[in-house]
Amino acid sequence: MSENKPSQPPAVTFERVEEFIEAYANNVRFESTVYDLKVIFGQSDLHTGSEIVEQHTAITIPWALAKMMIYYLVINVIGQESQNGTIVIPPSQLPPIIEAPTPEQAQQITNADQFFEHLRSARERFLSGKMI
Repeated sequence: MSENKPSQPPAVTFERVEEFIEAYANNVRFESTVYDLKVIFGQSDLHTGSEIVEQHTAITIPWALAKMMIYYLVINVIGQESQNGTIVIPPSQLPPIIEAPTPEQAQQITNADQFFEHLRSARERFLSGKMI
């Protein structure tokens, strides 16, 4: 009798190209299309006396990879917190409350009520520390 095990993908080897770039970011913005998600990284600069975010790198990824990234980011945060304690987010950096859409906005969004309820629920899970 054979067992029905999920097939294992072949091993992957990672190699860095000669032009490999490593950078630091303390700011992330997103631009999305139906096809993909652009992740724009930047760093705060306070030399003028007010905050300016200098955006330096953008990477565009397909939606399937964006969804996989969520999984792996959560795993890494869980690992970090399990080894080093809760990551504290300053109150000024918490995601804002998600307001119900105006009637005009709701007309532009498929399943607007359900969509915004999912957004509110995601924020509540985030605030409670239960990201998944």
